[in-house]
Amino acid sequence: MDDQGQGRYSAQQFRDLVKDIPFAMFTTITTGGGLRSRPMVASENAFDGTLWFFTRTSSAVAQEVAGNTMVNVTYVSAPEDRFVSVSGTASVVRDVERAGGMWSPAYNQWFAGGASDPELSLIRIEVARVEFWDRKAGRMREL
Repeated sequence: MDDQGQGRYSAQQFRDLVKDIPFAMFTTITTGGGLRSRPMVASENAFDGTLWFFTRTSSAVAQEVAGNTMVNVTYVSAPEDRFVSVSGTASVVRDVERAGGMWSPAYNQWFAGGASDPELSLIRIEVARVEFWDRKAGRMREL
């Protein structure tokens, strides 16, 4: 019971840390073994213990995740000294129901067919580690 309660607390604490940060830098490992980062839209309701992002099925990020599942996601709100780093294992999935639950009209510019657009996939990240900058302590802490 304690573990479940702690898990819920940690999920809420994570949501509190990344709230109001509209973009995250998403880092993958390329086929050549290098690192590649790109901005991704950070949805408000994209974390339920697993972290979710929208992507095109044929995108480079989807191909890189298929080739190497290790990823990192970084959220930054410099004015508030909020820095959050998430490491985990990613997969690309098609889940129209989940996409519909995360959908916002802002996504229409990328996916004209809405949450059921045939090119819409989700990146599902099993979170292994969350670290955040603790301003009071002056160091990174693990969630």
